[in-house]
Amino acid sequence: MTMMPHDPQPIKAAMSEASPRRPGWATAIGIVSLCYGGLGALLRVVMFVLDLFAVASGGEVQVPGLGTAPPWYGVHEAVFNACLVVLGIVLVGGGVALLYRRPSGRLLHIAWAVGILASQVVALVVLMLLPGAQEASGAKQVGMLVGACFVTVIRVAYPVFLLIWFMRRKIRQEMASWRSGPV
Repeated sequence: MTMMPHDPQPIKAAMSEASPRRPGWATAIGIVSLCYGGLGALLRVVMFVLDLFAVASGGEVQVPGLGTAPPWYGVHEAVFNACLVVLGIVLVGGGVALLYRRPSGRLLHIAWAVGILASQVVALVVLMLLPGAQEASGAKQVGMLVGACFVTVIRVAYPVFLLIWFMRRKIRQEMASWRSGPV
């Protein structure tokens, strides 16, 4: 008994008609956002709990390289980390929306990027308000400024990329054709 070779062309044609091709960028950005937002939110939950313990114990908060922080710094860090947890959840939601091809993914990514950029500005201002930063002089102040700039560039790279990406006309038009609704 001889076996007839199977022709895969009708199956491939039926599969391509049944499911529209998902753009690779949406999958890539969606997965990166899920990982980045999920891990970021998890890390910030841990930091939030540690900050609550520090505030509740009334202990002094030490800032590396700057010494003892003022009492308001612990509360600031707790609120700051709570906000970053919320932003992490927003980014996870944006990643899920992209994977399901929902236009809301664009809005969630833009909201996250703006929130992260604003939080980085607040972090830099608070860093400069710390007594150790104001008392620093010479090489220590230059080193602190260079370090803060380097960390800022690293932290804002993905948000700036997302803002540029989702503001492109081609991406806005493509996402407008996606169906809206719950994920």
